[in-house]
Amino acid sequence: MRVKEGDLYVSSVEGHIVPRFGSARNGLKAQAIGVYPVVTMRANAQGEKEPTFDGMRWDTNEVVRVPRDAYIANLKDYDRALADRALKRRTKADFDAYMKEILAEEKKALDAVVAAQKKADEAAKKEALEDEAADKAAAEETKKAAASAAAGKQE
Repeated sequence: MRVKEGDLYVSSVEGHIVPRFGSARNGLKAQAIGVYPVVTMRANAQGEKEPTFDGMRWDTNEVVRVPRDAYIANLKDYDRALADRALKRRTKADFDAYMKEILAEEKKALDAVVAAQKKADEAAKKEALEDEAADKAAAEETKKAAASAAAGKQE
C-alpha cells in the first residue's frame, strides 16, 4: 500500500491512537492523528475547579494530509498503520471536502462574532446618544434654574 505520487491522506479509526510520525520535536510528543484528549473542569475536595482527564475523543471525519516527504520518511510506520487498519486511507477529494466544511464552519463562527460585535456597537452608540440627550436635558434644566434664580434676585 504505497503512494507513488502525491501526499497521503488518512483519518483516525476509533480505538486506535496513531502518531503523526516524525512530528515529535524538541522533547514534545508526536501529534496523534484525529484523536484528542477530553478534559473537563471539576470541583476537587476543596471546591476548587481543576482540569480532569476524561479519556480520548476520536474525530474519524477529520482528514489529515501527510506531505509526501513525511510519508516517504516514515513509510514503514504509515504502511503498517494502514495495514493494521489503525488508519483509514482517504483521498485528496475527501481532504478538499473536509477543508471546505471546516472553512464553512469557521466562516459561520466568524459571522456570528461579527454580528455580535455589530450589535454591541449599536447598543453602545444608542447608549451614548441617550446619555448625550440626558446631559443636554440636565444642562437645559440647570440653565433654566439659573435663569429663574437670577430673575428672583432681580425682583
